[in-house]
Amino acid sequence: QMAIEQILDLEQLEENIYRGAVFSPESGFLHRTFGGHIAGQALVSAVRTVEPEYHVHSLHGYFLRPGDATKPAVYLVDRPRDGDSFCTRRVDAVQNGETIFSMGASFQVPQRGIEHQDAMPAVVPPDDLDPDAENGMAQFAEWDIRRVPRDLVTTLPGKASQQQVWFKHRDPMPDDPLLHICALAY
Repeated sequence: QMAIEQILDLEQLEENIYRGAVFSPESGFLHRTFGGHIAGQALVSAVRTVEPEYHVHSLHGYFLRPGDATKPAVYLVDRPRDGDSFCTRRVDAVQNGETIFSMGASFQVPQRGIEHQDAMPAVVPPDDLDPDAENGMAQFAEWDIRRVPRDLVTTLPGKASQQQVWFKHRDPMPDDPLLHICALAY
């Protein structure tokens, strides 16, 4: 089993080119890659190309083909814009010469502005729920995942998909906000 820090640690091959680790089937990983694995590594590659004062603002990812967990993914980073307040990156994850994932990410220096978000719904606290005894995949063993049973979910009108899940990493992670953001993408 690999720690999240190992999963998200990429080898830099060249400027704007990174390679992820290979996971053998014995490590508990599937033969196909988990989407969050590729998205998390793609975000790491983008983060490594921006100055530290820029924070992840948004990202959009597109899964184009299945990935093979027994082969490394190579991440090609394009730098469309570096501005004073914002910068953007495009990342393609490639295996066997084909793009398996494409991501666009925006970064911003912290600024005051309009703030908005949906209100958090009423939800059962995590301590009132049992951890998932078996979350189905060995690569998630280091995550404490607690699903709110369907009959306890407070539904919100007008929302297409409604489920409530608490999750956190079982062990303390290094004090690195960028690692935390990339782990969230994972």
